[in-house]
Amino acid sequence: MGRLLLILALCAGIAFGQQTTRTIKGQVFDEFGGVIVGAAVVAVDQSGVEKTATTNGDGAYAVNGLAPGKYTVRVKAKGFGDYEQADVELTAGRAQQLNVTLKVTIEQQKVTVAADSAGVNTEPDNNVGAIVLKGADLEALPDDPDDLAAALQALAGPSAGPNGGQIFIDGFSGGRLPPLSTIREIRINSNPYSAEYDRPGFGRTEIFTKPGTESFSGEAFFSFNNQNLNSRNPFASTRPPYSSRRYGGQLSGPIVKKKASFFFDFEKRDINDQAVIVATVLDSNLNIVGLSQTVPVPNRRPEFSVRIDYALSPKHTLVGRYENEHSSSTTGAGGFSLASRIYKNVNTQQTIRLTETAILNKRTVNETRAQFSHISSSDNANNTIPTISVQDAFTGGGSQIGLSSNLQNRWELSNTTSLALGNQMVRFGARMRHVNITNISPQNFGGTWTFAASRRVGNPTGLTIQVYQTTLQGLQAGLAPAAIRANGGGATQFTIAAGNPTSIVTQWDFGGFGQDDWKMRPNLMLSFGLRYENQDNISSNLNFAPRVGFAWAPGPASRQHPAKTTIRGGFGIFYDRIGENLTMTVNRLNGINQQQYIVTDPAVLNSFPTVPSIATITAFATPNTIYQLAKDIQAPYTMQSALSVERALPHNFTMSVTYSHSRTLHLLRARAANAPLPNSGVRPLGTNNIFEYESSGRFNQNQFIVTMASRFNRNISFNANYTFSKSNSDSDGAGTFPANSYNLSGEYGRA
Repeated sequence: MGRLLLILALCAGIAFGQQTTRTIKGQVFDEFGGVIVGAAVVAVDQSGVEKTATTNGDGAYAVNGLAPGKYTVRVKAKGFGDYEQADVELTAGRAQQLNVTLKVTIEQQKVTVAADSAGVNTEPDNNVGAIVLKGADLEALPDDPDDLAAALQALAGPSAGPNGGQIFIDGFSGGRLPPLSTIREIRINSNPYSAEYDRPGFGRTEIFTKPGTESFSGEAFFSFNNQNLNSRNPFASTRPPYSSRRYGGQLSGPIVKKKASFFFDFEKRDINDQAVIVATVLDSNLNIVGLSQTVPVPNRRPEFSVRIDYALSPKHTLVGRYENEHSSSTTGAGGFSLASRIYKNVNTQQTIRLTETAILNKRTVNETRAQFSHISSSDNANNTIPTISVQDAFTGGGSQIGLSSNLQNRWELSNTTSLALGNQMVRFGARMRHVNITNISPQNFGGTWTFAASRRVGNPTGLTIQVYQTTLQGLQAGLAPAAIRANGGGATQFTIAAGNPTSIVTQWDFGGFGQDDWKMRPNLMLSFGLRYENQDNISSNLNFAPRVGFAWAPGPASRQHPAKTTIRGGFGIFYDRIGENLTMTVNRLNGINQQQYIVTDPAVLNSFPTVPSIATITAFATPNTIYQLAKDIQAPYTMQSALSVERALPHNFTMSVTYSHSRTLHLLRARAANAPLPNSGVRPLGTNNIFEYESSGRFNQNQFIVTMASRFNRNISFNANYTFSKSNSDSDGAGTFPANSYNLSGEYGRA
């Protein structure tokens, strides 16, 4: 009887324990069915309390002592992608069985603002200046796409070199910034010296979109704003009407269970804005009056995208994404530009992206990406009415845009292979891009009359509006052109374009790379890389770009006590491309395809307001303007070096101090190649204005960067950076002209 009572008591105790605590258990496998030993399993309840377990020799785990409720289960193992399952519910009666399959991954995980570790390490992607935003951290970013772009730029901080940072969408360069609701993860300033990229990592932003889900889910949103929430423009007499509506949503779900899924998003912005015109004009009686006016300039921007994830086999996955972005806007007016210059602009961009990932074996992953973008832009304006530009007063008449269009087809193809070889991570691959552009631009084919101020008879104040007033009064009175000019009137200049408005450009560029990240010791990481760049339309073939880097954590460290200090350094050469826009300008303004005429002779100007014929203009026009590429033009390149010290501080803070130096050679500039010689005033190459794009500029930049980050708790993260930068150069880019084309010594100064 005593033994029976003891057994009953033990059973009651077990039953009582089962009613008060629960267990999540199961096994962790890889994609090939093998068990994973030593994987970390974490169960997080709704209040943020965590309990952990580690898989044993059979890959089994058990997280015990859990109260009934919902849990988020996370599993991590070295060499595998992270796993997370939300809303795992524990109820009374039995343990929850949860088996997990982890995917082999070669990609290194980044240090994030949400990191829970108080240490730093030597992984090349784990620089403290790098930021990874996902989950709750993304919710802190603004929903509006323009505000989101500004926030990401602020987080990235100033980029190294003269050309700014880059944005990659799902591994592809360029493309529209996706809506925040579709973004899975954002990485900023990761691995600055990776040979995989053509520019330094400082200022680089990588965005990854969400895949489809295994169950149907969706959301919708709507926001509204009007003039009642805005302050009055100080240049407008009243607060003009304004409204902005933004709405959209997303839907995700399975197509074929555990094989294919989709993610669809839609967004539209309707903006009814007003352009504020503040000018000085003439009324119907030719009196000078001020004009303060607002004109509607609406903007419509619908866009949508759809992503499909498809498991071709256990080792091959295919991701396809289609994006469509359309915008129509009214523009051309505002400031001195009158309402008569308004025209409509329409843009459409369609992009298709395909990514195929193949797990060749447990150590090798291959990824192939292909992208095609079709971009069309058109302007619809009347060119039959010439423009009238009265300096410092108003610009009226026609917009002189004409029926313009720009049609672009862009291709991008890349392949990358990653190998995990013991203590080495090797990556190699290549990228090819091609663009074809057909541009039709009949800009200023109707002509522009310019009136400029001069202190002369009839205009002692030198106000341009009075010059224009005198001209119209003289025409109204029937005065001869010579008499009008004698009284202080008359146009100062007439410009017009003629010829073929169509220009076509094709261009390709290639980049190949190899990268080896070698963990030489537990506290020492060495990185070596080499990249090669090339393109057509220029002759610049020896564009080899070596990259080296190191990360050293001095002192002893262990898994339980990670290193507190890491010293990083690196050097790399980064080549830039000479854009197709320069080739477009050279093709259009080569002296044959299209001509630009400038006339200042009164014999032609006295015909105002009648537009003179091209035959008449040719005899009086100033020399034609020709653009060309220098025969020895080279691709600009930046030599980037940096040294940083990272330190783990108390209360989960991390801090880094970085010194960075950038030196750019072959920086682009434009030069008047046929400018009059300083001594004789004679043009050495004939009478035409010859503007030549060349690569003779230089740029030097020194930066001191301090970054601090912390995760206060599950809901609050902190990131701050301070940068002190000093830059000097003798060119601000391809559109920069030196003051003296024959002496560049005075051009170098603060950028």
